[in-house]
Amino acid sequence: MQIRTWNFARTVAVATALGALLAYGASLLVPKHYVSQAVISIDSSGQKDIGLHMHGLSQRVLSRASLTKIIANRNLFQNERSRKPLEDVIERMRESVQVLPMQSAKGELVAFALNYSSDNPVAAQRVNSDLVAGFIDENVRSAPGEGMRMMVLDPSSLPKRPSDHTSWIVGEGLVAGLLAGLIIGIVQLLRRPAKTA
Repeated sequence: MQIRTWNFARTVAVATALGALLAYGASLLVPKHYVSQAVISIDSSGQKDIGLHMHGLSQRVLSRASLTKIIANRNLFQNERSRKPLEDVIERMRESVQVLPMQSAKGELVAFALNYSSDNPVAAQRVNSDLVAGFIDENVRSAPGEGMRMMVLDPSSLPKRPSDHTSWIVGEGLVAGLLAGLIIGIVQLLRRPAKTA
């Protein structure tokens, strides 16, 4: 009986395919996340340090007290709250929030997008609406002359589909499989006995 040896190209091809298949399987296990987005315009006329003002607003809206209130009002993170300290739950919520500045062609801050990610599309929209309201309320409470005019251009969206990372994960699996195949193939080539004439 003859034992077939695998050539270099076959080893690389099989490892690459296995990497992609394993990555696809792993992508099915990744929890789905729904992202709600709102866009708020900013009129910063007369505002000297808009970046500092926005940083202060973000700090207050994403503060422990503010997020604790939203978590309690919306009954969020029920499982985590029963098992983890509140600080960990609040930190997880902060990680689910993105504040993305939007600049004009001149580089001036003219708006910002506010995103909230959740495993539930309705919760994502409601929490994002609460965060938008928080930014507007905190801006109104600013000291005279510090606030700016804000207007909701695009209200918090109800996500229709979860954000899909499958193609990215499969791509990573392809690359990992290719690298593993190359390494295995090179090791096989180096271990193969030299042919004598």
